[in-house]
Amino acid sequence: MVLDTVGGDTFRRALATLRKGGIMVTIVAFPEGEEAKAHGVRVKRAFTVANAGSLRAITALVEAGRVTPHVEKTFPLVDVKTALALSAAGRVRGKIVLTI
Repeated sequence: MVLDTVGGDTFRRALATLRKGGIMVTIVAFPEGEEAKAHGVRVKRAFTVANAGSLRAITALVEAGRVTPHVEKTFPLVDVKTALALSAAGRVRGKIVLTI
């Protein structure tokens, strides 16, 4: 499963990371064409409005180990320029976390 929050080329590259039968959920512009079908995956679009109930449900899934975010690298806040450079390089396979 991939959650796409960027779209564009990131969406297209992410399709290739999914196994056949996988699913991508996107919160940005939905792509045109047969891209998902060509990769043997499904694409769904999600619209959400944050609320306390939803956040509690997501927290429960993470705490139960059913959702595991991949953290690429963690930086202290003073290294924010380094973190931004890593992000801009486009080679990150996960999240970049800044600690305060």
